[in-house]
Amino acid sequence: MNPRIQTANYTRITRAYLAEVVEPAIQRLSVTHTPANHAYMVADLAIAITSFSPLMSEHFVRALAHLPKPATSDPDLIVYIWDSAGTGVKMAPPWSVPAHHSLETNAHRVSEDSFIGIYMHFDDTITLYDPVNKRAYFWMYDATHIPVWIRAAPFRTLFQWALGERDIHLVHGAVVSESDKAILLTAKGGSGKSTTALACLKVGMQYLADDYVAVSRGSEPHAYSLYNSVKVAPYQGNDFDPMHVTETEGEKSVVYLSSIFPQQMAYSSPLKAVMIPQIMNAEKTAILPATKAQAMLALIPTTLFQLPLAESNKVQLLSSIIAALPCYTVALGRDSIEAAQTIRGFIRENL
Repeated sequence: MNPRIQTANYTRITRAYLAEVVEPAIQRLSVTHTPANHAYMVADLAIAITSFSPLMSEHFVRALAHLPKPATSDPDLIVYIWDSAGTGVKMAPPWSVPAHHSLETNAHRVSEDSFIGIYMHFDDTITLYDPVNKRAYFWMYDATHIPVWIRAAPFRTLFQWALGERDIHLVHGAVVSESDKAILLTAKGGSGKSTTALACLKVGMQYLADDYVAVSRGSEPHAYSLYNSVKVAPYQGNDFDPMHVTETEGEKSVVYLSSIFPQQMAYSSPLKAVMIPQIMNAEKTAILPATKAQAMLALIPTTLFQLPLAESNKVQLLSSIIAALPCYTVALGRDSIEAAQTIRGFIRENL
């Protein structure tokens, strides 16, 4: 059994709920609805998505559109997605039957067998993962009200669980690359991470991620793109054709980049450095050495906060990734394009 740390307000769902509620729902859907099928390579995981909800397909496919198609017809994981409002197939709340939810709800540490499932209170979604049978399930009540953060980064929790078994781990950060050399930009919100990544794209660099990226461990870590979405401030949204600024979330808009910069969407790249952006409003951007402790402080708290039911050894996993890479602070100048050009030149000359 692999213990996990529960980092937010979620209810653990048991395998009994899968057998008694979810699997019968899928059987009904298979009889009454014709599914849409999609397939993607997510890192080294071949995933097939069977969707009974056209709206969920429409939104989720946009975020994953840049990922390559698997070469195999035998996927590593089949993911079933649906909503009750759109399909008419209702789902009993997992807490309505004692056997359907864990008494360890909201515990700081939970144990599991090969099956893992959670109901996310804030999102009102259910995510179930059954690796023994190579099946996963994602449900929400009404697909006409998909939260923006789910549209921009679908299946985030599922990807964390499935890739973690392959020693590939989700981290919170932006990744850009130059000449197949990627850097991980990581920092707390408001530090210029997304703005810098977008500026790197504008000067011709390759783009892998804005908020979430998968990273393999080892002597040469690799970064794998998950989503082509980027969240931008309203004034940055003005840089794009309105047709590409598709969603809003408070003061942020979401742009799907693969339709704008298709040639600059990268799927994977060797990770060569960790960079910590800091807004300094200086005349010129400067890149300076940083300590491993500074990199850990920039990466670990935001990653743990963003990812529910993280492995209990998540800190050690992230620390091992940082240990394999040189770390730098990027003191950002006033001009984001100048900052991007400085980063590009640094990669070419030093990494």
